[in-house]
Amino acid sequence: MPSIQFISDALTGIRRELVLGVSIAISTILYIFTPVLTNTTRISLGGESFRLEVPPNFKTCTFVFGFDTRISGYSISFPYSPKSDTKAPTKSTTEARGLNLFSKVLHIENLLETRINSLDFLNGKSPEHLEVVINHRELTPVELEIVKINEKSLDLNHVFKNKIFAKSKRFIKYKYIRDDLSLFLLKYNDSISNVVLTALTVCLLPLFAKLVTQKQASMSTKRFEVSIKKKYDLSDKQSIEYAKIAYGDEYTKNERFFQFLQVFGPAIGFALTISSLIAGLHPRLQANQDITKFFETIQIAMVSTLIGLLIRIIAIFLQRQNNKLFIKADNIFFNLEEQLSTKQNEESS
Repeated sequence: MPSIQFISDALTGIRRELVLGVSIAISTILYIFTPVLTNTTRISLGGESFRLEVPPNFKTCTFVFGFDTRISGYSISFPYSPKSDTKAPTKSTTEARGLNLFSKVLHIENLLETRINSLDFLNGKSPEHLEVVINHRELTPVELEIVKINEKSLDLNHVFKNKIFAKSKRFIKYKYIRDDLSLFLLKYNDSISNVVLTALTVCLLPLFAKLVTQKQASMSTKRFEVSIKKKYDLSDKQSIEYAKIAYGDEYTKNERFFQFLQVFGPAIGFALTISSLIAGLHPRLQANQDITKFFETIQIAMVSTLIGLLIRIIAIFLQRQNNKLFIKADNIFFNLEEQLSTKQNEESS
């Protein structure tokens, strides 16, 4: 029965939409909770430095950052507390190293290992831990993915709660598409945008040539009529009808193409503009103070807008010329039909 078939089709459609919705929801949840599920959580640390408490007898300490980080130096010292009898750190209780490192991994050794047993400045008290201070030149928070002591990875959650200190810190256990997309654009926007802009610029040349050709044809009716007669067989009325249909199909095809260009040009230009601005305003460019890269992205954004507008402007003029030529072609076909009718009447009379 029709009603049963209708209900069956409706249930099938609802089932498909439900499966699609559940799939999207599960994919979204899995993506956001990827760090938790894969144990790839991170610690975000603000400020120009951060401090990590390490065992006094450690040999090596390794930091793995989420991205290449500019490290200016580090220091290792015994802890100092104003409430205790422990003296403030001095040259004999602190070792520092200046660096000019731009890397994702920092590996340091215990610089106080040879003096760890010299306790005269500690009033005979052995320290519970040492303090490792990392100085960097990033204006945005740095991200720690792995912390190792003596080549053994530490639990980041425990480190975050008890061992590491900074001006501001945040435990990152969720993954956001915003970060991945902006990072992708930062890496590849320049090359992709330049390829697309080159292709669009090359496409402007035949469009402009077509505009000049159509303008010349619209300015000279005789020249346009000659081109019509060369292109189509206009020997009889039936041939003229076929020519009218063929030219109408060509007109419709051009009309749709020009309308498409009017939307496509600004759309692709605007998309490249936005992607370039996202790349240019990425926090890492600010952190690295890469002014050249920033102005390059602004330049790409402006050129993209210009090329997109030029494509639209040329497409608008092409559409207008296409309409004018269609009217002229229709008049030419009409005049030819009138001439054939007159000739046939004269021959019959």
